[in-house]
Amino acid sequence: MSVQPQHSERPFIELDRRFRKLDLKEKTEESAFESYTAIFSGIKSGFSWDDLLKESRVVILGEAGSGKSWELEERVKLLSNQGVFAFFIRLDQLVEQELRTLWDAAEQQRFNKWKRSDDFAYFFLDSVDEAKFRKISDFHTTLQRFRNEVGSDSILRSKIFLSSRISEWQPSSDEFEFQRLFPLAPIEKPAVSEFVTSK
Repeated sequence: MSVQPQHSERPFIELDRRFRKLDLKEKTEESAFESYTAIFSGIKSGFSWDDLLKESRVVILGEAGSGKSWELEERVKLLSNQGVFAFFIRLDQLVEQELRTLWDAAEQQRFNKWKRSDDFAYFFLDSVDEAKFRKISDFHTTLQRFRNEVGSDSILRSKIFLSSRISEWQPSSDEFEFQRLFPLAPIEKPAVSEFVTSK
């Protein structure tokens, strides 16, 4: 089985989407409301995709219908067109299947080529809430499976972007697991950046 873009029947429209850092003091409902209403402000503030792509570990939060999957798929296309290794992975499919079974032959070859190289790769993992659909522990299972297939050494050459609904992300337990399984190289700061879609 290969991973097919979920929205290939309709063209992607670039919104110049902006993001803001998650305020841990803010209630989930407040973050969700802000993610929906910010589009009407007309203010081009916040972080762009170019800013996010400089990070090594990123969690992108937004509520249902905010276009998270489209955005991740489009980043993969754009980066791949630039000759950069980039991969889109649906976490709900990784719950019960191995990584290699989710891709077609060409994608598997790209992945293997990356593993043999010294280059960095971008992995866009979509989405936490879908992986937790049946039980929360499935999310941790998918992260562990992804780590096992990428390999401990290659993880240090990986930029990992994880998407989730704001309501399903648990900053304490989920972030802890994310950092534990995907540590950064010693020269990098040991932190996960959490961003909320704001436009």
